[in-house]
Amino acid sequence: MPRHTPLKLIAFAAQDLAVVSAMIQDAVTIGSGMLYDRDAKRFMLEMSRYCWEKKRRLLKPRGERVKSILQINTVKALKSRGIDPRDTTTTSTLNLLALRLDGDKAIEITFSAGAAIRLEIEAVDVLLTDVGEPFAARKRPTHPQASD
Repeated sequence: MPRHTPLKLIAFAAQDLAVVSAMIQDAVTIGSGMLYDRDAKRFMLEMSRYCWEKKRRLLKPRGERVKSILQINTVKALKSRGIDPRDTTTTSTLNLLALRLDGDKAIEITFSAGAAIRLEIEAVDVLLTDVGEPFAARKRPTHPQASD
């Protein structure tokens, strides 16, 4: 029996995209893990996704990560800030913060340190797929608590 059931999510609406965003929050990637195929109207992002959907266990208190692919279809154009997704030699690490629909014709992927990718789209058509076996995370991602 497999120890991991790979996650596979499809998004066709803003509500679906919010679920995908929650699943990829705190994923890490590098610039060379991105591919924009203008002819196919497709953007792909390889990442090491933190498995928020899994309970932490006594033997793995830091949780797990898994290699995943985020595929965004119907992409008409790409704009970026603080990162060049066309540079396949970039090896600097990027921490993914969120994926959100901006209006109804753009998806924005935000990273730490102010980096972002904006994809102009014809329609929401997103696929998130796990492509490997989970491995122990070095640490559990943490977020500062808002102060009143």
